[in-house]
Amino acid sequence: MAPELPARTEMNQYVDLGPTERRLYEAARIEVRESLAKSAAGGTGDEVLTRLRLLCCHPRLMVKDSPAGSAKLAALVELLTEL
Repeated sequence: MAPELPARTEMNQYVDLGPTERRLYEAARIEVRESLAKSAAGGTGDEVLTRLRLLCCHPRLMVKDSPAGSAKLAALVELLTEL
Protein backbone atom coordinates (compact mmCIF):
# COMPACT_ATOMS: atom_id res chain seq x y z
CA MET A 1 0.00 0.00 0.00
CA ALA A 2 1.06 3.56 -0.63
CA PRO A 3 0.55 5.62 2.54
CA GLU A 4 0.65 8.88 0.58
CA LEU A 5 -2.58 8.00 -1.22
CA PRO A 6 -6.01 8.68 0.28
CA ALA A 7 -8.11 5.80 1.55
CA ARG A 8 -9.94 3.86 -1.12
CA THR A 9 -13.60 4.69 -1.56
CA GLU A 10 -15.93 1.90 -2.61
CA MET A 11 -19.28 2.48 -4.22
CA ASN A 12 -21.81 -0.17 -5.22
CA GLN A 13 -23.84 0.62 -8.28
CA TYR A 14 -26.41 -1.83 -9.58
CA VAL A 15 -26.87 -1.99 -13.33
CA ASP A 16 -29.69 -3.82 -15.10
CA LEU A 17 -28.71 -5.85 -18.13
CA GLY A 18 -30.02 -4.66 -21.47
CA PRO A 19 -32.62 -6.79 -23.30
CA THR A 20 -30.09 -8.59 -25.52
CA GLU A 21 -27.72 -9.16 -22.60
CA ARG A 22 -30.61 -10.50 -20.51
CA ARG A 23 -31.61 -12.99 -23.22
CA LEU A 24 -28.03 -14.23 -23.58
CA TYR A 25 -27.64 -14.56 -19.82
CA GLU A 26 -30.95 -16.37 -19.34
CA ALA A 27 -30.15 -18.83 -22.14
CA ALA A 28 -26.74 -19.53 -20.58
CA ARG A 29 -28.24 -19.81 -17.08
CA ILE A 30 -30.81 -22.36 -18.24
CA GLU A 31 -28.13 -24.34 -20.07
CA VAL A 32 -25.95 -24.33 -16.94
CA ARG A 33 -28.78 -25.51 -14.69
CA GLU A 34 -29.60 -28.36 -17.05
CA SER A 35 -25.95 -29.31 -17.36
CA LEU A 36 -25.43 -29.34 -13.59
CA ALA A 37 -28.63 -31.29 -13.05
CA LYS A 38 -27.44 -34.00 -15.47
CA SER A 39 -24.00 -34.20 -13.91
CA ALA A 40 -24.02 -36.32 -10.76
CA ALA A 41 -20.77 -34.86 -9.46
CA GLY A 42 -21.50 -31.24 -10.39
CA GLY A 43 -17.79 -30.51 -10.21
CA THR A 44 -17.85 -27.71 -12.78
CA GLY A 45 -19.68 -25.21 -10.56
CA ASP A 46 -16.83 -22.70 -10.29
CA GLU A 47 -16.17 -22.72 -14.04
CA VAL A 48 -19.85 -22.26 -14.81
CA LEU A 49 -20.24 -19.36 -12.39
CA THR A 50 -17.18 -17.71 -13.90
CA ARG A 51 -18.69 -18.01 -17.38
CA LEU A 52 -21.95 -16.46 -16.20
CA ARG A 53 -20.05 -13.65 -14.47
CA LEU A 54 -18.07 -12.93 -17.65
CA LEU A 55 -21.30 -12.86 -19.62
CA CYS A 56 -22.69 -10.28 -17.19
CA CYS A 57 -19.56 -8.12 -17.46
CA HIS A 58 -19.63 -7.99 -21.24
CA PRO A 59 -21.20 -10.51 -23.64
CA ARG A 60 -18.14 -10.43 -25.91
CA LEU A 61 -16.06 -12.01 -23.15
CA MET A 62 -18.00 -15.21 -23.83
CA VAL A 63 -19.46 -14.74 -27.33
CA LYS A 64 -16.75 -13.10 -29.44
CA ASP A 65 -19.04 -11.85 -32.21
CA SER A 66 -21.97 -10.89 -29.99
CA PRO A 67 -23.89 -7.83 -31.20
CA ALA A 68 -24.93 -7.09 -27.61
CA GLY A 69 -23.43 -4.12 -25.87
CA SER A 70 -22.57 -3.98 -22.19
CA ALA A 71 -24.80 -2.08 -19.79
CA LYS A 72 -22.02 -2.23 -17.18
CA LEU A 73 -19.47 -0.73 -19.56
CA ALA A 74 -21.91 2.03 -20.52
CA ALA A 75 -22.55 2.79 -16.83
CA LEU A 76 -18.78 2.88 -16.17
CA VAL A 77 -18.17 5.30 -19.04
CA GLU A 78 -20.98 7.52 -17.80
CA LEU A 79 -19.58 7.49 -14.26
CA LEU A 80 -16.04 8.26 -15.43
CA THR A 81 -17.33 11.09 -17.61
CA GLU A 82 -19.08 12.60 -14.57
CA LEU A 83 -15.95 12.28 -12.43
